[in-house]
Amino acid sequence: MNLSADAVFAFGKSDIASVSDEGRDQLDRLVGRLHRIRDVRAVHLAGYTDRIGGDAYNDALSRRRAEAVRGYLVAHGVPAEVITTEGRGAADPLVTCPDLSGSRLRACLAPNRRVAVSIVAMRHVER
Repeated sequence: MNLSADAVFAFGKSDIASVSDEGRDQLDRLVGRLHRIRDVRAVHLAGYTDRIGGDAYNDALSRRRAEAVRGYLVAHGVPAEVITTEGRGAADPLVTCPDLSGSRLRACLAPNRRVAVSIVAMRHVER
């Protein structure tokens, strides 16, 4: 499952206060799904950015985004001990957008700005 970081966070942001209505819906659907799945053993959150900006900045931003989603999940009843996070920066892009610049490049690269969610459960039986 991928959470679109562009929907969840404003460009260049990592705080939950900047979450859009669409982003809040994505987070709430994730919380609902986690509450319905029996025997959740692990939830791994991997934050990503686009290629705009330096590596150190993008690595830190991607970690902060994953941690912000973790905080949201914990605040909504998901056990903290099952959640791990990592920042992947601009790794594993979904789109490359060659020959674009400025606002067109930023818009094209939006799918790369995401938080990937992996859920491990004993049984994938929803309550």
